[in-house]
Formats: sequence, structure tokens, C-alpha cells
Amino acid sequence: MQAVKEDYNLDEQAKKIGLIVGVPNEIYFCSTSHVSEVYVEFIKGQWVAWRESFIPNTNQRTSYKSVSYTHLTLPTSDLV
Repeated sequence: MQAVKEDYNLDEQAKKIGLIVGVPNEIYFCSTSHVSEVYVEFIKGQWVAWRESFIPNTNQRTSYKSVSYTHLTLPTSDLV
């Protein structure tokens, strides 16, 4: 059986699902509307996702919602 090595490039995978790379391998985000954005960030060994909404044409946040916290382990070794 042939060994298969799978490399996971988080930045490329994030781009494929429509996220913008903020800091490579650390923070990703996307706009869900003209007043709302979703962020995904690697903080203290876990991925954290949240949504923020703003007053149009300002930087003033109107709401914040924590979406998810998860530990993510990606396989980096050869698979047999």
C-alpha cells in the first residue's frame, strides 16, 4: 500500500471557504453583511469563532456573539 502525505495549508483552506487571511495560520475573517463580520482566531491552543455587528458607517460595535470554541488537531504525519 502506498503512503500518502497530506499537507494542510490553513490559509489555502480558509480562502476556499471564503475567509480572508488576517494573520497567516492565526486569524481569518469575512463579512457576512455590510454591518456584520465573522472572525476565526487561534488563541491559546484553540480555535475561537465570533461574530460582530456594527452601526453602519462607524466603527461602533452593536453586538458580539461567541460562536464556537474548539481544539483542532490536524494530521501532519504520513498516512498508511
